[in-house]
Amino acid sequence: MPYKRNPMRCERICALSRYLMVDVLNPSFTTGTQWFERTLDDSANKRVAMAEGFLATDAILNIMLNVTDGIVVYPKVVRSRLMAELPFMASENIMMQAVERAATVRSCTSVCASTPSPPASRSRKRACPTIWWTVLLPTLPLA
Repeated sequence: MPYKRNPMRCERICALSRYLMVDVLNPSFTTGTQWFERTLDDSANKRVAMAEGFLATDAILNIMLNVTDGIVVYPKVVRSRLMAELPFMASENIMMQAVERAATVRSCTSVCASTPSPPASRSRKRACPTIWWTVLLPTLPLA
């Protein structure tokens, strides 16, 4: 994946995170099968699982620090990408407000479907701000 900056380190973070999520269940399985008898294998299992969990968490945090070290944020790029996605994120909230004000879901969906809008893929590729929601708002019973 040539577009990724740190693919191997990020994949390592993902792998360790998955391991950590599963490792949390390890003592629970032992406890569930032994019904709180507190045998030696229970305490040994718990000691190993706890230590491995802390080591995995430490490794995840160290790799995250390495990946994010020297990161540069460009506010104008963030704003342009947010504005390109905002209409897609806001459509559900607009429809929920319309339904709260006695519109039917079917009417909201039909208005959204009939409103002229560029296809999502084209809009996202060009990162142009879509304005379909400015056409949509006056047609929905929000007032």
